[in-house]
Amino acid sequence: MKSLSVYQNEMAQRSLGIFFLIIFAILFLIGRLFWIQVLEHEKYKQQAFQQHWIHKEIPAKRGDILDRNGIILATSIPTYSCYCDPKMIKDVHGAAKKLSPVLEMEEDKLVPFLTHPKRRFVWLKRFLDKETSQKIQSFKIAGVQTIKETKRVYPHGKLASHVLGFTGNEENGLEGVEANFQAELSGENGFQWELKDGRLAKPKIYDPYSPMKKPVNGADIYLTIDHIMQSIVEKELQDAVSRYEAKGACAVLLDAKTAQILALASLPDFDPNDFRSFPRSTWKNKAIADAYELGSVMKPLVVASALSEKLVSMDTTIFCHHGSCKIIPGRTLRDTHGYGDLTVAEILIKSSNIGTTKIGMQMGAKTLCHYLELLNFGKKTGVELPGESPGILKPAHKWTNFTLTSVPMGHEICATPLQMAASYLPIAGDGIYRPPSIVEKVVYPDSKTLHRYQSPDIKKIYSGQTIKEMQQVLRLVVEKGTAQKANIKKVEIAGKTGTAQKLDSTGGYSHEHYISVFVGFAPYKNPTLCALVMVDEPKGAYYGGTVSAPPVANILKQCIFYEKSLIKKYNP
Repeated sequence: MKSLSVYQNEMAQRSLGIFFLIIFAILFLIGRLFWIQVLEHEKYKQQAFQQHWIHKEIPAKRGDILDRNGIILATSIPTYSCYCDPKMIKDVHGAAKKLSPVLEMEEDKLVPFLTHPKRRFVWLKRFLDKETSQKIQSFKIAGVQTIKETKRVYPHGKLASHVLGFTGNEENGLEGVEANFQAELSGENGFQWELKDGRLAKPKIYDPYSPMKKPVNGADIYLTIDHIMQSIVEKELQDAVSRYEAKGACAVLLDAKTAQILALASLPDFDPNDFRSFPRSTWKNKAIADAYELGSVMKPLVVASALSEKLVSMDTTIFCHHGSCKIIPGRTLRDTHGYGDLTVAEILIKSSNIGTTKIGMQMGAKTLCHYLELLNFGKKTGVELPGESPGILKPAHKWTNFTLTSVPMGHEICATPLQMAASYLPIAGDGIYRPPSIVEKVVYPDSKTLHRYQSPDIKKIYSGQTIKEMQQVLRLVVEKGTAQKANIKKVEIAGKTGTAQKLDSTGGYSHEHYISVFVGFAPYKNPTLCALVMVDEPKGAYYGGTVSAPPVANILKQCIFYEKSLIKKYNP
């Protein structure tokens, strides 16, 4: 047996060990509390906050896109979408059987969504109506819910599709005005913090003073487009494409006084409500994205520039040979007929290649290039749409003799249809070049901020005398020259035709594929409208005066009558 002293010594040692163990535990707890409460305070504070509060985003309403008269062309409407949490679904096949007829999806295609192995949030179908959403909710399927959101819609279908563009599922602009004005249209989302209850049921706000921010809705974009004129232009363009079985076409209608775009169309087109079902090639806006050699529509610009330089007058006689001319060594130009002597006016009326080229040569590369630069060739117009091409215009120091004898006929210079239409405005108007615009104003939600888009620096190019003479001769082109099919009753139209050969696969000019163009303005004595129609690879006929002049005439006639009806309506 142990002695009493030994026993007491062991007990003392054990008590001391227990004492130190307790002290160590207390120090550990104090240290741990210090770690949690001081060193890791922010971390655990954030965790506690996340366990009790939910950050809910409040989406801003996307702004509308409207025409110049306030007609809605694009807007957002409330809709519902169905989603699931696969881990919460107990009876997958039962859920698929119930949802299949409502979502209009086959059961075997629904099952992979309902059993997704990695995701807790899976879209089943987007953009459902309210009745469908209510029916899904009535099934009370665990893990399947609907959520309210918005959907972008275009009430007029294909109308102005290349101008408006379209948005993705999350209403982010992808093309057209939707893309170019994404920041203005989208606005700024808000948020609010919602407090969970003890059972983690549907969040409710218990604290009215919890942090929140109201959303700022997107701005409304008012276009210069008139939806009635747009409809007229699109119908005439479609008729021309159908009549000549063309590859495509585009049209531009401008206000001759302000350069505002009243209509802009491109074929083939698409429906922005269902853009994914159309080939991507149809999304391209040919009126601004593609540049072409547009042929004889360039000739009036050459003559107007020569008149401004006082190098010729309308009565100046130029020898145009007898159908062909070796204009420079190694190059022969041809006209459709042998004309002999022609006045400058007659050169335009008969569209003489030889005569126009001689006028261009008289100007020289530097002067002619300068005037074309004043008309903004070789540069983007700055229209408020994405994807615009600058076209092609060589700087004067890179011009060769071949360039100087090509540009006056509309070769070795490429322009978009919008560029070409805008280049006629100084002749149709007051001699000033104004860049075209398609946005009239941006109206923000507070109704106080109003931003109007104004043309930047404007350029005076032609004198009043030059304008008058050019308008008269272009009227004669319609009355007696190559554009007689645009000579209609009740509306006097002036303009110029163009027929250009396209490049073939060898890099030479094709004898089968053509571009047919007509640019016209009316009424010719006091023009208010200027229109261009370009038809790509028409069949059966290809001259601009045959293919493109009639639709331009119809567009100008109908739109002028429409304008007059508006004037009578608002100014009786």
